[in-house]
Amino acid sequence: MARGLIRRYIWLIDTIRSANGITYEEINCKWNRSALNDDGKDWPKRTFFQNISDIRDEFDIEITCDRRDNKYYIEEEFSEYGSIRSTLVDAMVLNNAVTEMPAMKSRILLSQRFSHENLGIITHAIQQNTVIRFRHLYRDGNGKTMIDDVLEFEPYGLTYAMEWFAVGRVVLDSRVHIFAFRYMSEFSNTDKTFIPPEDFDLHFFCKSYSLVEVINNQIATKKFSPIIDDGSWYESSRAEEKY
Repeated sequence: MARGLIRRYIWLIDTIRSANGITYEEINCKWNRSALNDDGKDWPKRTFFQNISDIRDEFDIEITCDRRDNKYYIEEEFSEYGSIRSTLVDAMVLNNAVTEMPAMKSRILLSQRFSHENLGIITHAIQQNTVIRFRHLYRDGNGKTMIDDVLEFEPYGLTYAMEWFAVGRVVLDSRVHIFAFRYMSEFSNTDKTFIPPEDFDLHFFCKSYSLVEVINNQIATKKFSPIIDDGSWYESSRAEEKY
């Protein structure tokens, strides 16, 4: 797919999402003022309808028209918390913004933690249900980063909250925990496989469970919080255990 076409799709998604209801005429007017409109031409209706169809096929995002006011909307499920599609589209919207106005580049600061060299290893292990090994890092009471033993880990899923976290079962204590990627190092694959529990609910777990800290082969848990950013554990009482 041509880069210019992708940018047009993302621009359309963002325009409709931001407006919370907008007519074709209003979209076309905004497009005529956009720096992404290289040739300065209108958005033909026939092309517009085809683009909506392409967005549904390529991004699995449904754009619908309410015939009562002829306004276009994006289906509500696209805006669900934790949506991978929403996160990716947001990243591309920022890219479009910088393309339209290069001066904005110095005014947008993105966390480098969204990109991680070990993301592919863990996603592959999730796909194949294979056990991985990694060395766990943690901070002592003085904030110093310490190195702990290698753990075997059955990855059930991933979540992103200011940074990447891996969710899965630690073989050491046969319980499910959440690890921040930045405290995981020296990854390696194994030939062991596992069967994830059918009733595991990633959304429930990430809202109600805990981060993990391993010291001297003993596992202690602290409440998971998406606002953690400095490496310290956010302490709270743990919710009732489900797993």
